[in-house]
Amino acid sequence: VKNGTINSTGKDNNWGCIATLGGKLTVEDTVLTNNRSYGFCVKLQDTVNIGGIETNAYFKNVTINSVLGGGVESSYQVNSVFENCTMTQSGYYDWNSTNIAVCYGGKATIKGGNYSSSGWAAYVFNSGGTINIESGTFNGEKADVRADTSTTEFDADIVVTGGKFKDDVSEYLGENYKQDEDGNVVVDENKAVKIGNSYYPTLAAAVDAVQQGETIELTGNLTGSGVKVVSGSNFTIDFGGFTYTVVDPTVGSSGTETNGFQLLRDSNLTFKNGTIKAGNSKVLTLIQNYSNLTLEDITLDGTLSIHVLGCNNGASKITGNTNIIPGTDGQAFDVYYWPSSNYKSVSVTIDENMTGKITGPIAYEHDGTAED
Repeated sequence: VKNGTINSTGKDNNWGCIATLGGKLTVEDTVLTNNRSYGFCVKLQDTVNIGGIETNAYFKNVTINSVLGGGVESSYQVNSVFENCTMTQSGYYDWNSTNIAVCYGGKATIKGGNYSSSGWAAYVFNSGGTINIESGTFNGEKADVRADTSTTEFDADIVVTGGKFKDDVSEYLGENYKQDEDGNVVVDENKAVKIGNSYYPTLAAAVDAVQQGETIELTGNLTGSGVKVVSGSNFTIDFGGFTYTVVDPTVGSSGTETNGFQLLRDSNLTFKNGTIKAGNSKVLTLIQNYSNLTLEDITLDGTLSIHVLGCNNGASKITGNTNIIPGTDGQAFDVYYWPSSNYKSVSVTIDENMTGKITGPIAYEHDGTAED
């Protein structure tokens, strides 16, 4: 369903614009309206309880305007995702006066958007389910979010790792998160990055402290300075599905401090499971690599950079669901053979397990002082 408007009319006690009984549903760039006093504009039902198939639903840039009744309910283990949606509910009637609700093991993940209700913006009913809130703005007159005590075999959970709220949502915060005085949920700066049981306020601080063979883990989305890895290092950064956004100050050789990451020679490094993103155009090169580097299941977002990955030395391997995204007129990666500066070996391997996408030009250059 996309690029249109659906208005629900008819009797109360019927579902509004869309109802599912198994299958998959995608709704994009669509306006839905509902004025029923009972129920929801969209009802998502898996039919596993009667032998049906799994339901998954995806809503992107969807506007839902509801009066009395609610927006979307995910039930019976439906997995639903909401990306940059706008939901407005007015005229409180009952517990259905909710933007997004789950029940009987349903799951909803909210990634951005605006949600306002005369009842609740997000609600887990007492039949259980899970709502994960990653970002967005939430305003419910009864409460921004609510999870009742479950009376079924399904737990009732809300996990908040981002977003802005008018209410105190501390009881629902994910591990290592806090709510600031403006209602924004952010990573606790004292627990932004960890190595084992030790926490560090920045990724750069963790890199300075990491020992050979250890793994650095991000605990949430994080914005920070450029990161320099000294020669002879051996460690992994597991981004944990989160995004590290690089801003000033950047790093690099004296006079050319324009790198998001500078990885020096004779190091063995792995970056995996997440996203590295240039936060502004001052990050000319997202990663400048002289090390032996493995990129595994990671996205390099250099849309604000000129170069995403620069390879001047060492062996780089690209594997898994790794994606490289340059800016307009930028390069995905370049390989520079530079023996005159004693960088005598450089290679990039895209191995057989690579499932991601490399967008944009790839360049090979050399200093002209030795045979290729």
